Amino acid sequence: TFNPLLNKIGGQLVFISSSVVQEVTPDWPHYAAAKSAIEGLVRASAIEYPNARFAIARFKKLLTDLTNTPLGRKGAKSPELAAVNLVEEITSSLTNRNEVNVLDMS
Repeated sequence: TFNPLLNKIGGQLVFISSSVVQEVTPDWPHYAAAKSAIEGLVRASAIEYPNARFAIARFKKLLTDLTNTPLGRKGAKSPELAAVNLVEEITSSLTNRNEVNVLDMS
């Protein structure tokens, strides 16, 4: 929806993804499939909208409703800390146009 506007103003889209696209688990095949599909859409958008910048931030494990269990919390990063890390990363490394910068946010 916003890609034409991002292209017009030279903006940047950052998609929050997951390391599960590379480390697929048998427990969440639907989640891995959805994240992979959207990453593909981001890559296609980078070609279709050459004046915008695109990035994919792959987090290892965030504390969300999906992981908010006693075992799930182990090793999960708080959303607040993840947001700070993401802002630091995207402000220090702008992506090139027509490319997708994949950020490993482990």
